[in-house]
Amino acid sequence: MRYSPNVKHGLEFITKVNAFHVLGLLTFLLQIHTFFGEDIVNARNNYLTGAKTDFWGGMSTLVYAHIPSIGVRWQIWLALFQITITIIGLNKLISLKNHSKPSLIIRILLAYSSLVFSSQMTRDGLMFSLVTFGLALLKEAFQESYPSKKFIFASIFLISGMAFRPWLSISILPVVVLLSRHSKKTISRTAGVLALFAISVVPLVSEIAITKSLKLAKSYPEQQVMIMDIAASYCYTNNSSTGARAKSALQLFSSDKDYPGTACQLYRPDTWLSLTKTGNSSSEGITSDFWLIEAGDSIKYEKARSLWMKMILRDPVTYVQNKIIFGGKLLIGSDSRSFSFLNEKEFKRKLLALYKLPYDLAITFHLFSLLATVIFLLVGPISLYRKDKSRLLVVGGERLLLFLSLLVWLGLSSIAYIGSNGRYTYTITIITLILLISSQNENKSNGGVIHG
Repeated sequence: MRYSPNVKHGLEFITKVNAFHVLGLLTFLLQIHTFFGEDIVNARNNYLTGAKTDFWGGMSTLVYAHIPSIGVRWQIWLALFQITITIIGLNKLISLKNHSKPSLIIRILLAYSSLVFSSQMTRDGLMFSLVTFGLALLKEAFQESYPSKKFIFASIFLISGMAFRPWLSISILPVVVLLSRHSKKTISRTAGVLALFAISVVPLVSEIAITKSLKLAKSYPEQQVMIMDIAASYCYTNNSSTGARAKSALQLFSSDKDYPGTACQLYRPDTWLSLTKTGNSSSEGITSDFWLIEAGDSIKYEKARSLWMKMILRDPVTYVQNKIIFGGKLLIGSDSRSFSFLNEKEFKRKLLALYKLPYDLAITFHLFSLLATVIFLLVGPISLYRKDKSRLLVVGGERLLLFLSLLVWLGLSSIAYIGSNGRYTYTITIITLILLISSQNENKSNGGVIHG
């Protein structure tokens, strides 16, 4: 492939300077006026001036409520931290030297997307930053003869990151196993086992411990999952008993006795919030009196939980069918749309939109979805097979481990489903792509290539 002189010189310049630092600086400076984050602000205010509930989770409350506002808004310090540790992690995982021009462009675009995503003022942005940095440290720890300190630091960052979504922790284990494949012989198996145990168990334990230590009142955040299951069962099932239980459960979330009659015109399987407002022409004019059970109302919550459990236990087929629908939504990130360049009028926002245009295009076309990532994992093996059809189509161990991690993330996210927003899955998909490229770096430096 031929490149114009400007592109060629630009790529040569990138290999001489630290492109990740440049991209990180641009990502920070261009977005500095936009750093806010409704959810994280709510989590902070809930603890500092509000009801001190556990709705946003113990880890989120601990972190967001205690970041100081020294000189500038606390979100700016948070963004600086997230971008900085992501840059460090990318430097350790992705090499920009000795690569073909197409390969170099792919690496730069992936690093750019990682930095844009890591700068988001959401729990997912912070989780991604912490996990990326933790995996980078873990990779180095496995490659060193005496890695105990890096093992500890890597585990701390991985545990802290996964504590924002503790039910997803075990999906990281195949990634840890992948990194251990290049370990030195002097590393004990005990250290590896302990790391696996800590990463899979400690995030959930720490979340519970933090919630109790902060004395957060119960607000039943899991009811969002219950609502998705109840609404899907009510609107989709052919089982009359399941439908009746779902109807009774729905009525607990609304003071309007006639609400179930219009619920299915409001409901969309992309988010439980669709039940609270009109969102399309078919629901136009419908009023909705529907919201979560209030904190402390344990009687109503227990009744809803009991109906939900009975609905699942007595009709598991409907439950599984609903989860398959949710899984399909998550597979493509069906509720992800992000293309604002043409709509911005203010200069600095137009400039930011221009910078984020490649990322927005990737989101719009679902290039970071779980499905697209699986396809990317299969590109290598299929290419090798097409070049030599006499050989079998073989997917190597590294790709299989990454595929397993994606599959576990998908399964657990489907069970704990509250919406299909792509950002719920971008942490694992972007990390998968980073590690795929990182593995290619390893094999290239060792004089080999990844076969499948």
